[in-house]
Amino acid sequence: MGGIFLLLLFAISAVAFGIGIFGIIKTKGKNYDNTGYVVSSIAGGFFGFVFGIMLIFSSFTIIDAGDIGIPVKFGKVVEGVSYSGGMNGKSIFASVKKYSIRINEYTISSDPEDGKKGQDDTIKARTQDNLLAAIEATYLWKISSENPQFIYQKVGKNMNEIENLVIRTACRNATLEVVANKKYDEHVTSLEATGVKITESINNKINKYGLILENVMIKSMTPPPEVDSAIQKKLARQQELEEQTSLESIAIKQASIQAIKAGGVAEAQDIIQKKLTPLYVQYEAIQAYKELANSDNTTFVIMPTSPSGAGMPLILGAK
Repeated sequence: MGGIFLLLLFAISAVAFGIGIFGIIKTKGKNYDNTGYVVSSIAGGFFGFVFGIMLIFSSFTIIDAGDIGIPVKFGKVVEGVSYSGGMNGKSIFASVKKYSIRINEYTISSDPEDGKKGQDDTIKARTQDNLLAAIEATYLWKISSENPQFIYQKVGKNMNEIENLVIRTACRNATLEVVANKKYDEHVTSLEATGVKITESINNKINKYGLILENVMIKSMTPPPEVDSAIQKKLARQQELEEQTSLESIAIKQASIQAIKAGGVAEAQDIIQKKLTPLYVQYEAIQAYKELANSDNTTFVIMPTSPSGAGMPLILGAK
């Protein structure tokens, strides 16, 4: 209920109350039915009190934390005046238009439930190498609290108008411009850097309207189906090559280990061959004979197989 209407009702109630009181006083002591005056004074007094309280409340406005309000009087913005969070005094003739100065989210997505339009709202942007990529992203923006009067007069009267007329258009145009400056591979390998470039471009477009873009989070940048299929095949081939390279590396290491082992065996055999001189063999044979001579259970006949006694002896066991 507007302040003017409340003031009018209060004035009518005051007049009714005044007429009633005047009639009661005028008819006092006279043989005259003053019921009408009594009713008028009671009704006027009651409604005057009610409308007076409402007028008092209409001279204040409560702004939520995170919001900002601007007074509009007779269709014109009151320049230089804005209301922050809490209770604020105002003219009873002014209405208050509120904006949120919190961070707002604008999302473009292929999922109708995720985006703002209830349908596939992805940005189809062409890269420098002529690929048409479908981009899903979230844009975080807010209203500057420095000059909300300008926003109300020149940009939009509510948050939906601002988002649809300015934010949506700026986000899509800036994204198209930034994506066109690089090749697809350069974007997908550095989506965060692309988001930073888009943020800078959008702020260049909207800061003059008292709007600020905080951040751009690119969720995905999907190429056309045929290109995506080729990329997946390429990745699969790269994975196969990496597996083959790994297997070859393992085989080379195993071959190296076997070569080292074989070299060790050959070296050991060479050492043994060099060590096994006739005198050494003869010495070992004599030691073996001594051990056999100490045996209590068996009789052995030992026959040398070489004149020097250094050859492998022929040992016959007799029971």
